[in-house]
Amino acid sequence: MITWRHALDFCLAAGSPTPLEEIPLQQLVGQYLAADVSAPLALPGFDNSAMDGYAVRSNELPGSFSVSQTIFAGDQPESLQQGTIAKIMTGAAVPHGADAVVMKENAATKGDLVTFLEKPRLGKNIRIRDEDVKEGDLLARKGTLVTPALVALMKGAGITVASTHRKVNIHLVTTGKELVNHPRERTAGKVIETNGCQTSLHLAKYANGITTTQVGDSPEDLFHTLRKACMQSDVVITIGGASVGDADHLSAVLTEMNASITFNKVAIKPGKPFKLAICPNGTPVFCLPGNPVSAMVCLRLFVMPTIEKMLGASVPLVPNYAKLTTTYTKKRGRTHFIRGVTQTTPQGIVTFTPLEKQGSGQLSSLAHANALAIAPAASETISEGLVLPCLSL
Repeated sequence: MITWRHALDFCLAAGSPTPLEEIPLQQLVGQYLAADVSAPLALPGFDNSAMDGYAVRSNELPGSFSVSQTIFAGDQPESLQQGTIAKIMTGAAVPHGADAVVMKENAATKGDLVTFLEKPRLGKNIRIRDEDVKEGDLLARKGTLVTPALVALMKGAGITVASTHRKVNIHLVTTGKELVNHPRERTAGKVIETNGCQTSLHLAKYANGITTTQVGDSPEDLFHTLRKACMQSDVVITIGGASVGDADHLSAVLTEMNASITFNKVAIKPGKPFKLAICPNGTPVFCLPGNPVSAMVCLRLFVMPTIEKMLGASVPLVPNYAKLTTTYTKKRGRTHFIRGVTQTTPQGIVTFTPLEKQGSGQLSSLAHANALAIAPAASETISEGLVLPCLSL
């Protein structure tokens, strides 16, 4: 049995980057840049007005002036004549010769003349060319998660496409003859399948496609399903059959496939039976336990960071930190991943409150949790007020 950090290292090493592709900016959100991105164009591309008002020569004020031109956003203005001003709108190009913009509210209009009582500061209310981004500036580094704001920045700087890693093809295999998919089928001994549902929903943002196969307890069916899945997918995920029960055939089937089992157990709670195997062609097989909370913890802790790394993430697992609101007790030996709720107090302190139900089959607390707090393996009592690392859900 290995520590969760060693297990994570093995998982990250097992995931190979997917092929590169160039895609339009609008399709980039949620993906990771495969290369540094620099600006081909400056932002802004010209001196422009930050206000509705008047473009002036600051050394000529105070005084009264006539308006020689009106400039709207998108216009190409003429040079500003000496002794005159230009009426200008927000975002419009500042005319050559003007060195300040006076807000409309700070000017008095009477007839054809506009009067200013004060001399403005040089450059007042003017957005200078390239004050935000200069040509050649680094906009984002390789491995950056693309957000809508980053897309806007890249587009404004003249970028139309960017390089990223192709999303992964996933094959999800759920096991167990007890599983059914409709409430009408839930007779004695049968369980409505939920693991495949929640796993698919969590992984949809990473996936080029998700193939789902449900098999019973037949080792022959499992063998043929996994062999085909490993040949056709970037990632294979199994749910159930990972422990040592009489119907848990996964280890034997993987061995029959000549897959290399990297580890069999992890010193965590929940999720101890999690295992990792590598198919002969290099495809990783992540074997999640069948208990729904165990499956979700292992998915969040091992599978999702690995897929993010395959897609080019620079730092695939980053915890936050929160102060425990109540004492938590546990046995030594395994790291506990505690379901709970993080909140921010009016004083700005992030707190973590464990939920009451912590059993590996209790979906209700998983549904109401927004984080997993990490309780160290060596600890027995974690006192109220201690700060713990937390993973968001």
